[in-house]
Amino acid sequence: MKDKIIIPLLVVTTFLSSCIQMKQQAIFDAPAEQEIPEGIENFYALNVFEGKLNGEHWFSKPPEIETKACLDITSAYFITPELDESGEAIVESAMRWTWDKKAGDCSWMGMGLGWDGWSGKDLSQITNKAAIQLKVRSVKGDLKSLPLAACLEDYGDNQLWIGFHPHVIENGVIRDEGWTNIILPLAEFEWDIAPNIDMSNIKQMIVQFEAGGDLYVKEINVIPFKGGFTKRVEIAHAESLNLSIDGQSDEDAWGHAQEVEFSTYKVKSLSDDENLYFLLSFESNQAMINPFEDGGMWNGDAFEVALSTNHKINKKRPFMSSSDKHFVVNLQNKIAWDYRDSKVINEIAVAEVKDGDSYQFEFKVPLSSLDAEPFIKDVNYQIEFAVGKSSADGSKREMQYKWNSGGKDGFYAKPALWGDMTITPLK
Repeated sequence: MKDKIIIPLLVVTTFLSSCIQMKQQAIFDAPAEQEIPEGIENFYALNVFEGKLNGEHWFSKPPEIETKACLDITSAYFITPELDESGEAIVESAMRWTWDKKAGDCSWMGMGLGWDGWSGKDLSQITNKAAIQLKVRSVKGDLKSLPLAACLEDYGDNQLWIGFHPHVIENGVIRDEGWTNIILPLAEFEWDIAPNIDMSNIKQMIVQFEAGGDLYVKEINVIPFKGGFTKRVEIAHAESLNLSIDGQSDEDAWGHAQEVEFSTYKVKSLSDDENLYFLLSFESNQAMINPFEDGGMWNGDAFEVALSTNHKINKKRPFMSSSDKHFVVNLQNKIAWDYRDSKVINEIAVAEVKDGDSYQFEFKVPLSSLDAEPFIKDVNYQIEFAVGKSSADGSKREMQYKWNSGGKDGFYAKPALWGDMTITPLK
């Protein structure tokens, strides 16, 4: 990126030539008018922008180019259908982003929001518990993508970036009637290329503009948001569960376990101070086939689990750490194999119940068998589940189904493809 040209913003109040009448209609599954809490953990500087431009904002204005030829940030106003207590129309304020990189020699276009009086803001304790939400609206027509990127910049000039990918747009479309949420989870920023970012001393949020566009922005807030866009599972924990490993699921604890589902497979998980427990259920008109007894078990009917045991490690890492674990269980002969240490895990207990075409497997995995310490509650780890389905003649794997990584290959080597896992108290 070339050096930014930063000139303090002069607030320009521009009334639209004709007021825009907002129609009252339900556009989204989740309402855009989300109530903002007083704080998230111990972080209280939740309001980044609310309606009116002020001295906490700037945007790039190259001196040799007319402002509007590249990027223009102005004020906009909307008359809502509602009336206030005195019967007067309610007017909402917003800012309008108008930009066109092709209009001139616009080497870099951006704006910054230094909120909370440009103080250093400590987001270090909420990186897996919060997101930055923008309430936006198209000036004209529907938008399914935005050529924008955002970053958090600390007072050491280190920057942590995220692109405005299509999946950050709530329900996938920005309309010119009603407000849409853009949600940027802190966990989804590009942490792997920002190793020096100081999240305890954030100066500002920067938005970078590419191509061209025209957009209204009414609010920008820090909101509660668990993890990122990856799938999440909360594993219920008790000090000691004393489950009978018999393939049944009649203990009360299994009734309180969260179930995840992928393809036709369902997995429940529990934990206590010494073990992880899994319950795998599915339908199959074929008997379990897996003639392998070593690392080749993945090539038949098998259940695989990969997980992290260090919650502080970079979640976007494209390689396995020494604290990551990966094992597979042969669903025919119940033998387990440790892929990290290349050995059979004799301590894993497996039981099966079959009723017609319905299979249910129960697994008890001692933490000691994985050389793992007890998990810390309410922090973010990672996990991935996969089930291999053998061909009818048992010669090879016909298909593999995965929980979070779906059709992406390589979960066995790339923890960045795993889902999120949190240990929570059993209720």
